[in-house]
Amino acid sequence: PLIVTNQSGSKFELKINNEESVFIAPKSSFSIPFNIVYEAKYSIRPCLSGDEYEFSKKSFNWETLLGGPIFEKCSSVQNGSSFYYQIDAKYEEKEKLAKVFPHMMVVVSAPLKIENVLPIDVEIELLSKNTKEKIVLHLHKSESLPVHHINLNDFVFMKLNAPSTEYVPADYVLVASPNSSSLAVEKQIKMLKKNRTSILKLELKYSVDRYTQTKMMKIYSPYIILNRTERDIFIKAKGSNNIFTSKVSLQDGEYVTKPEMFSFDYKDDSNSAQIKMKDSDWSPANTLDALEQNFDMALSIPSKTMQTELGLHISEGLGKYSLSKLVTVSPRFIIKNEYSEDLVLGETRSIAEVVLEMNTAIPLYKMSTSSSKLCKLKFYGGNYSEPFPIGEIGTLYTKVFNKQLTKHILLKIETVLD
Repeated sequence: PLIVTNQSGSKFELKINNEESVFIAPKSSFSIPFNIVYEAKYSIRPCLSGDEYEFSKKSFNWETLLGGPIFEKCSSVQNGSSFYYQIDAKYEEKEKLAKVFPHMMVVVSAPLKIENVLPIDVEIELLSKNTKEKIVLHLHKSESLPVHHINLNDFVFMKLNAPSTEYVPADYVLVASPNSSSLAVEKQIKMLKKNRTSILKLELKYSVDRYTQTKMMKIYSPYIILNRTERDIFIKAKGSNNIFTSKVSLQDGEYVTKPEMFSFDYKDDSNSAQIKMKDSDWSPANTLDALEQNFDMALSIPSKTMQTELGLHISEGLGKYSLSKLVTVSPRFIIKNEYSEDLVLGETRSIAEVVLEMNTAIPLYKMSTSSSKLCKLKFYGGNYSEPFPIGEIGTLYTKVFNKQLTKHILLKIETVLD
């Protein structure tokens, strides 16, 4: 009638009545023999390679667990560190006999589990104020780890390091407090650029696992910028000087970029942001909270009659980014030449030409400031076709003179949304 299940992530030894011991592996269970279950008392210790622990000093029985989850502390034989378990009982509270005779599932788990929902690997330092316990955890992106070496019934402070970025922690944040304290935990982590020019505010989400009662803490970025262009882009909150950069590098002939974390440095109901490229002005402000919306952005280029054309898509994060909003920046126009020869693309209001190699897709960034853009095509050495609109969804045809074949070729132009 009493089953002990291990949800802690590592094997532990359960001593029964200070005599017999059983070893329970992670995700495994053990049923206490019926003839001793009513009187049995238990103590526990972890089985970890390289470190030996004493049994928990306070024994417990089934009646101890009727009042809710308890914490058990095991002390290290070697270095004096502590290992904590949270133990909770699952039973039918409405059943009258449940408090007369043990009929329950005893769940042994970590008091805390931390999940890294950021697009980067992080290093987390936890510090307990009164017990002076200190641990350092290394969390890869999308990884979660159980935390056993810190006393949650104390003031616990956390500091986050991001070694692969230019950010450093501004300070410790409070992530746990004693049951007797009215001090609330903090829900935001402030990070500073090493040159102190930018502030990044990461978020903390707390919850409790319904099955184990383990406290869950997720670390995430409110916004993640996905740069689908082949150029560096800059983004900031409207009216702010706090600028974030999404850099692009060329690796093995391909443009590579990493997801960039972004946050607003002040409270604004519209949550509007501006974007620019190196040679452009800032775009008009667009809200980043309009989910599943697409925006066309025209970034003016100083002292020129051209502008940079970009597309902005905002979506709700999925999977590992489920708590973040995804902001995807991409070229507004991408031209792919599926004809069997190279072509040349021009715009009626510009002298610039773009070579379209066959079976190659090329992004168009700089175009005229005209609201109705007309393009034209030609073969090498030939004349341009009649102008046709770009950006209108659908299919059209145009005739292009091929000088080598001494005749016009009918080309099909199909415009689709990606």
